[in-house]
Amino acid sequence: MAVNPFVYGRPLPPDEAIDRAEERVQLAELAEGGQTSRLAAPRRFGKTTLITGLVAELRGQGWIDCVADFSRCRTIEDVGERLYEGWRRSLDRRGTRSAWKSLNRELEARFEAGVPGVARARMRAGQAARGERPLARLHGLLALPERLAASRGDDGKIFVVFDEFQDLLTAGEDLDGLVRSHVQHHAGIASYCYAGSQASLLRALFEDRRRPLFGQAREVTLSPIPAGAIATWVAARFREAGRELPTESAAVLAAGASGHPQRAAMVAHFLWQHPRLDEMGVRDAEGEALDAAGGELEQLWSDLTRAQRQVIGAVADGQAELLSRSALETMGLGKSTAQQARDALSAEGHLRREQDGRVAIVDPFLARWLRR
Repeated sequence: MAVNPFVYGRPLPPDEAIDRAEERVQLAELAEGGQTSRLAAPRRFGKTTLITGLVAELRGQGWIDCVADFSRCRTIEDVGERLYEGWRRSLDRRGTRSAWKSLNRELEARFEAGVPGVARARMRAGQAARGERPLARLHGLLALPERLAASRGDDGKIFVVFDEFQDLLTAGEDLDGLVRSHVQHHAGIASYCYAGSQASLLRALFEDRRRPLFGQAREVTLSPIPAGAIATWVAARFREAGRELPTESAAVLAAGASGHPQRAAMVAHFLWQHPRLDEMGVRDAEGEALDAAGGELEQLWSDLTRAQRQVIGAVADGQAELLSRSALETMGLGKSTAQQARDALSAEGHLRREQDGRVAIVDPFLARWLRR
């Protein structure tokens, strides 16, 4: 029997994922124009796959890239290590290895020396303030595009991605200011993309006048994937693997996925194992996929506050006006409490606002699990 072609437990390679050609073209045009972008999407919504495909495309055109993932960073040391690994993966390969060796030697020398201006006696006595040497290393890593441009003579051929950028502030409330102090000098040298899974938090970093990066990036949002695109993708992968999925079944699967690419792949995975590929088979596959996701949904539910549970439950029940008097009475919440819970759920990527103004649950499995 052919191998199941649907993988859902990790980001897919770009050539196996549902195409996001429009967003990739938009991000590529911003990069090529030397502009900064910010990419917001809930977790498992295709952000990593999109970034991977874009980076591969630019790399094929001779660009140097750095992709640094700051998720769950807690200290400046964590931030520096993630950024270092991003540059190492990119530069420690044929064509750029010699440049990386030279730059790496300079980075290590700067790390050993600490922050310029610190008294040598203090350094000799081992009394340097905590974080000074890691901070010096971070300064050096953030300045690498300038050194690369000088060594290679490239013009705008460096692309830097800071993924889960909002988590940077866990390591230091003012680290976005440190980043800006470097990137503001990289016009004509490097293009940047700030990505994150908490759209409202990421937006606040760039739309709050009090933040250093205010107005510094063009927003690109990953919207739910159209049902037609999901249906076409699922049917094509079935066909490529030697099975024919009826058009009606592909449409039912796509409708149930509600634009969520990972959940579509998960249902397709279980449908592939099913002897029937009709609508009944799709419904059975949805149930099996929901059972498989039960543990993570239980954990999510346990992490929510009472108010957040009430709000997300109301949305699952089809409540259109969360802050109306009748909705607040049903939830047993005050208006400000419900509003704060709604905003927190949006910040975490669990809720989104539709074009008609209604609030919807991002994960169709969560909505179905709550209605069970």
